[in-house]
Amino acid sequence: MLNRLLLIVGVLLMAGVIIPTREVDAQNVSINQCSNTSGEFYQPDTAVRFDRIAGRLDVINLSSESILYVLADNLPEQTYPHGWSPNCRLFAVSTQMSISVEIKRIDGGSNGLAQFNRGMRLYDVVDRGVVGETAGGSSIRWSPNSDQAITYLRRNHLFFLWTRSGNQVAHLREALSPTITGDFQRYVSLAGGGSWDYARGWIWMSGHGGVLTYDLAGQVIRVLDNYNDTANRYRVQTTTGFLFSTDNSLVVLFGQRSELRYTAPALAVYDIASGQGVRLNPELNAAGIVALSADNRYLVMGYTALRVWDLQNVAPNFEDRLPFLRLAGTGGRIRAVRFIDTRIVEMETVTDVIIRYDVQTGARVDA
Repeated sequence: MLNRLLLIVGVLLMAGVIIPTREVDAQNVSINQCSNTSGEFYQPDTAVRFDRIAGRLDVINLSSESILYVLADNLPEQTYPHGWSPNCRLFAVSTQMSISVEIKRIDGGSNGLAQFNRGMRLYDVVDRGVVGETAGGSSIRWSPNSDQAITYLRRNHLFFLWTRSGNQVAHLREALSPTITGDFQRYVSLAGGGSWDYARGWIWMSGHGGVLTYDLAGQVIRVLDNYNDTANRYRVQTTTGFLFSTDNSLVVLFGQRSELRYTAPALAVYDIASGQGVRLNPELNAAGIVALSADNRYLVMGYTALRVWDLQNVAPNFEDRLPFLRLAGTGGRIRAVRFIDTRIVEMETVTDVIIRYDVQTGARVDA
């Protein structure tokens, strides 16, 4: 009798018939709805539910809590949902699997194939099946078009680039700095990186001590340094964020690392086409937020006050590359900085105070 009932349920699922959801333990169930309401495949009343006890991914109707169809079953208990692609078509889970990926050395050579027993499995909710698998089950960052994703394996600090076309997986290797000798390495991170630059066909990744760029196949293109000279061992520990100029020709690298009585701030501006850059003197603080004027002349950084550099008048020596203006805030943290035009900059504090300055004269301007 039980076998017959299971057979009937299976036939109904294959036919697309909605089946009422059974009662489940809320602690063992997670429901994920795509949050991008403008996604091409967004369905306002549809979600993916993972039932840990049943080991099953169900696509459900949120209103009726009915199962529309089973996306996957027989999943191990140590399976964790990681959410949707931006177009609301693909759904990622980290789970047990066997996958081999070639691991690249820092110099670009190969360390051969490495075997991993966990990774990220990617399901196509529209076509109702597995579309790919990749190493790195700790976290995932999708490309805007949902055709690629970067995954991270925390235990080994490895990053992988998955490409939907051909289900290709490439290890995103670290790289040696072109200007720092010794064993300096770039420790890439998803914290401020994983930015797709489709105009160039690049992927930008932030890290400790600089920024790495890759092509869309995962090969290193640029290594851009951002370090503090005070102590060589701290160069690798300055976590770096980045900001593009309005015309996308320059990139500003900024970041800071503090430990006990030591602070390692770093600030640099690079011409993207040539890879040539200049390091600026951020004094004791590069933990703020930055903005560039539309003509690429003025760089500002805001924290509790606003500092301004003139990029057309950079001193020959690093020590002298200080801000030429320091503009007072209100005593609170600055949470946003933007240029209204090439001269007027606007800061917004955490207390919702808005102040404008003319960066050429330093005069305050009415908002």
